[in-house]
Amino acid sequence: MRSNTEIFIEELVYDKSYNARLQTLFSNITSNSFFLTYAWFDAWLSSLTTSPRMLFLIKKEQDIGLVFFDEFSLNKAWPTLTLFDINKSSCPNENQVWIEYNCVICDKADKKQCIDTLLAYVYRDRRFIGLQIQMAESRYNWLGNSHAKMNFLSEVECVKAYSMQLQPQNDIKAFLQAFSSGVRNEFNRSTKKATHFYGPLNFEFADKENLKPFFTHLSELHKRKWQGTPFGSGFDNDKFVNHHQILIRKYSSSIRIAKLSAGETVLGYQYYLIDTNKVYFYCAGLEMENIHKHVKPGLMLHIIAMFEFSKLGVREYDFMGGEATYKKRLSNKEYSFYNLRLIKRTPVGIAIRIATLLKQKLSAAFLKS
Repeated sequence: MRSNTEIFIEELVYDKSYNARLQTLFSNITSNSFFLTYAWFDAWLSSLTTSPRMLFLIKKEQDIGLVFFDEFSLNKAWPTLTLFDINKSSCPNENQVWIEYNCVICDKADKKQCIDTLLAYVYRDRRFIGLQIQMAESRYNWLGNSHAKMNFLSEVECVKAYSMQLQPQNDIKAFLQAFSSGVRNEFNRSTKKATHFYGPLNFEFADKENLKPFFTHLSELHKRKWQGTPFGSGFDNDKFVNHHQILIRKYSSSIRIAKLSAGETVLGYQYYLIDTNKVYFYCAGLEMENIHKHVKPGLMLHIIAMFEFSKLGVREYDFMGGEATYKKRLSNKEYSFYNLRLIKRTPVGIAIRIATLLKQKLSAAFLKS
């Protein structure tokens, strides 16, 4: 007989017939991140050519949690040893649509029990040598429980992230006081040069009709900057583009694309995801080739967008994960994401952990020599 407090797991392969079940689950939970909403996953799932597997977490005959997952080879040396990879596809090009604040999709009140249940499930399943989650908001949720401490060896990578807490202002000069004198001077010089060489500044958010053309122009500028670099441009990936086109078509209220012009010259576009009182800066397409060297489109767009968002009631402008000088200069809050790998505490797992540590020490010694 099933206990009223116990969580049970059902493993399935995704297809569209489960959409109603997914919508019901998402409608019954409160998410603290746009990246864990039905809109985000609906767009992701609709863009895929493969079908990820799903684990529904069920309590009292009701779905209370969910993770999508696939298997990921530990490394080339041990291709048959696989990790349970959370909210990911096994195809790399389907994961360029990155997810942050990653976790089990569930209510905050159920998070501890859902994570404990998931870890126990992975530990029992012989298909997996361990579990991997990238860009998790908290490491304690995964490492601070009995299952993790007793049954897994952990590897943790910290990724710095930045945000700006916004105070509403009706005057841009007053708003600029939140930034350093260096940022203020650079912004003022940039706006002065832009208006002098090209004409009056015009900032606008795309209305529903302009979202698609703004997105297209942003993608062209983004590709111009990033094509040919080791990072590449997500806009060269059909899965990435399809995901965002679906968001724009089906969930336009959760998207903002900003455009900044000076006279007839377009300086750039920036793409945002919207929560109730928070915005996430996702990516930008900036004109960098045909403008004066002292005109800084990115700096101008960020500050003017922050100002405009603050007037709309937004209280946090989230730059998300990744080190970048501009994020540090334009933020007043630093936080962290965590890439976590939990290897089962078995003879094979312990051998893998020792080999990994030896490899890291040898690499460090080689770099010092």
